[in-house]
Amino acid sequence: MDVIKIRIIGAFILLFISASSFYLIDLMTFEPRPNGVISGNGNPAIIIMFIAIPVYAMLLGMISMFFYNVKKVTRIKKGLIIFFISLLLIFCILGEINEVKWHLDTLNGGPNNPNSIIYRWGWFNQYTNTIYFNVYSFVFGIALSGMLGCIISIKKNREGQQA
Repeated sequence: MDVIKIRIIGAFILLFISASSFYLIDLMTFEPRPNGVISGNGNPAIIIMFIAIPVYAMLLGMISMFFYNVKKVTRIKKGLIIFFISLLLIFCILGEINEVKWHLDTLNGGPNNPNSIIYRWGWFNQYTNTIYFNVYSFVFGIALSGMLGCIISIKKNREGQQA
């Protein structure tokens, strides 16, 4: 088996583990209760985060290197890829903004609001995990890594042509 196939298989494994980790974090994030009672169970999703973050970082590195090493794609095609990735990034940013607004509405405000369920808890707790670990942040990281790989590849090729 050649190196490229091994890298692709490795990337798919990391993608699966990362997506599963993000999903588990979502499952372990507590929903606010209508009666305002706070869960005293702490933040069990933090255990999954210790796995999710390094695996996701490795996945992003592999995706960036994949886009950087694509040799048969012209600079114009890479420009089009960057354009479409930019649209995807905008979509993810808007989705993330809506996600945060939804959480703030559900929690009755942020940690500085006395009416909030998370009053004095800070922004990172068992009710806010999915502000950081959601489909929008997941796709955003992947798209940004691909875009950076393309940009660095184009820049390297330009410098190589000038020398």
